[in-house]
Amino acid sequence: MHGRQAIVDFYNGRLGDMGPTYHYPHSHKITFTDANTAEGIVLAHAELSQEGKTY
Repeated sequence: MHGRQAIVDFYNGRLGDMGPTYHYPHSHKITFTDANTAEGIVLAHAELSQEGKTY
């Protein structure tokens, strides 16, 4: 992809029929590897609406 409009077009095509989405983080684990760096994992689920149906 090249340029802003190409990115906008990609996301409109990919996500254009999406309705509301809700993302729910449940828990997380963060490990600090030094004073300026950390890594981690988040457990979550998403509820989606697409073409009038919910998932």
